[in-house]
Amino acid sequence: MKHRRNRFDMKPHKITREAGEGTKIEGYAVLWDHLSVDMWGWKEEFASGAFSETIRKKSRVISTLEHNNSFLLGSTDTGNLLIRQDSEGLFTRTLPPDTQTIRDLVITPMERGDLRGMSFTFSPPIDSKGRIDENWAEMRIVDGVNIRRVKRAILYETSYVADPAYPDTTAELRSLFTEQGGDFDALERALFRARHRDQGLELLTDDHVVVNRSIELLQDLLPTLESGRKPEGSDDPAALGRQATLRQRLTLLTLELTDI
Repeated sequence: MKHRRNRFDMKPHKITREAGEGTKIEGYAVLWDHLSVDMWGWKEEFASGAFSETIRKKSRVISTLEHNNSFLLGSTDTGNLLIRQDSEGLFTRTLPPDTQTIRDLVITPMERGDLRGMSFTFSPPIDSKGRIDENWAEMRIVDGVNIRRVKRAILYETSYVADPAYPDTTAELRSLFTEQGGDFDALERALFRARHRDQGLELLTDDHVVVNRSIELLQDLLPTLESGRKPEGSDDPAALGRQATLRQRLTLLTLELTDI
């Protein structure tokens, strides 16, 4: 089963410190009926109670920084991560380790507002025979945007992430593709079909051509960014941050396309 990730720009999390209990981070990992950031031409939202099965079965869920298990902040089976559903969304309370590393990489950036995103890893529910529940999600198009509404999901991980500035990096990525002769719109359509094969969508012959061509373009683009070429406005930390995010997206996209 291929796990999925989603990312939201969330409300600021509340950080409290109590004598004898250490630091607590409280907030929502998911807000019901709240659209995710753009994910290659489509968005996602979660229906109220989508994670009921995870909570009912008391399944293990972990909390991390940037989806890196080396920075494990808590887990439900140790009691250092609490998750519950209410009328607003999926509420989480994390009791991270009291170490200087966590204070430097999590607590301080969160208090400053640098670490403000929330991401999570999930999968559709499956039955005893390994079959995906065909009613786990539904698709619709609103104002030309493909939206997947998740009604049932199994939660594995919540993760604190920096704002990836997806709208900016998507525009830059589209520009790079166009400069290299790629068809970004065709790639988005191919990715959409590939990501929804479990809901009956099939890749077209042209999709395979687009994917193979896009992999070639990405392999040409990555060395250019890795070579240290300074972006326009390179004295601006935000410009450097966008380039780092763009490089990360190119790498992840290459890995995803190779797996199609």
